[in-house]
Amino acid sequence: MSSDVRRKSIRRVHAAVRQEPAAPAVPNELPTVSLSKLTKPDFRAEEYLKETLRVVQEKNIRQFRKALEDSRKGASKNLQKNVYRNYESFVFISKEISSMERDMQLLRELLHNI
Repeated sequence: MSSDVRRKSIRRVHAAVRQEPAAPAVPNELPTVSLSKLTKPDFRAEEYLKETLRVVQEKNIRQFRKALEDSRKGASKNLQKNVYRNYESFVFISKEISSMERDMQLLRELLHNI
């Protein structure tokens, strides 16, 4: 994404947030990423951003965006570690299922011959 497009996008978000009534939060306060809110099943990104960025200045929005990106990268690495950790079990279970399917096919053939 070009810097002009990114800047315009940030300004649009900031303008949309500014349309909401001012929150009791302290202006210029650096917003924090709330992982508990991000992981809720009924999470709504637009509402979260409006609530979090209500009275925040543009420079702090940039820092918040970086914090969100860092959180995303951390979650991605964690997911990748979990996939690799569970891969060995997955392969073992897949082989067991395949073996059981062959046994079931043999059993069907034997029952059919009786």
